Amino acid sequence: MHGVVTSTFGVRDSPYGDGREMHPGIDIQAPFGEPVAAGGAGEVIYAGRDAGYGRLVVVDHGGDLETLYGHLSRIAVREGQRVSRGQELGAVGASGRATGAHLHYEVRQNDEPVNPRRYLVD
Repeated sequence: MHGVVTSTFGVRDSPYGDGREMHPGIDIQAPFGEPVAAGGAGEVIYAGRDAGYGRLVVVDHGGDLETLYGHLSRIAVREGQRVSRGQELGAVGASGRATGAHLHYEVRQNDEPVNPRRYLVD
């Protein structure tokens, strides 16, 4: 997936006028319906809906590393499924609390959000 990073990791002004907030991932603007691929091999530990993230896929990569893919328009995997790097997980959307079509990409190490930029694949 290729797109434009519209919101970075870290403290930001809320796009909803809620003041300053910690943004635990990055937002990548891309066309609605564009396929979203796994950043690495792992097991899907969640594939469903979340109030904030909308349609959400979470992949466990082992070593206490997880990636989250939020605001999807559709989900193409199921919980318990093994995925490979580059495998389609779903498609860009605007589900949940979103201001437009984009992917929210988040990386968690030991359940703590870390800057996902170092995990991005060209």
